[in-house]
Amino acid sequence: MAEKRKLNIRDAYKIAWGFTKDNRLLLLASFVLNTIFSVLSALTIALIKLILGFLFQIDQATKPVNTTTIHIGFFENLKNNLIDVFYGLIQSNTVGDQMLRLGILIIVLFALKNIFKYLGAVVGDIFNQKVIKNIRDTIFSKITSLSMDYFNREKQGTIISKVSNDVSVLNS
Repeated sequence: MAEKRKLNIRDAYKIAWGFTKDNRLLLLASFVLNTIFSVLSALTIALIKLILGFLFQIDQATKPVNTTTIHIGFFENLKNNLIDVFYGLIQSNTVGDQMLRLGILIIVLFALKNIFKYLGAVVGDIFNQKVIKNIRDTIFSKITSLSMDYFNREKQGTIISKVSNDVSVLNS
């Protein structure tokens, strides 16, 4: 009887990556959609500063100006630029109009965030189902190519367990 070789983690990842061959574009789309969702989630959190500013009457003009030439990080600079964009979007002559614009901005950001979350989940699920189908097709082609001697030696329940239960474990 042939001795079973233990599979190391690197080989397991190579095999798993091979099953994604036809669906890597879906994997990339899922990654991009979930990244956009994460960015929009961060933007909705950044709106808290704007909301507090309007509730407590903190004006954009009264914030301290950085006169030093300190190099700030990319993400800090990006955050400051986005806050300036948000201030530009909601600036108006009346407080009521500013609050209305802020409310619309919050609703739009939450709607976009949740749309991207939904799309990311749907694309990720489609990717998952296609990979599982690929694994099952591979198992089926392997089983159909086995000799009758294999089926005489193995118990019927063992073969069915390998096909259905083991793949279901991968799916979860």
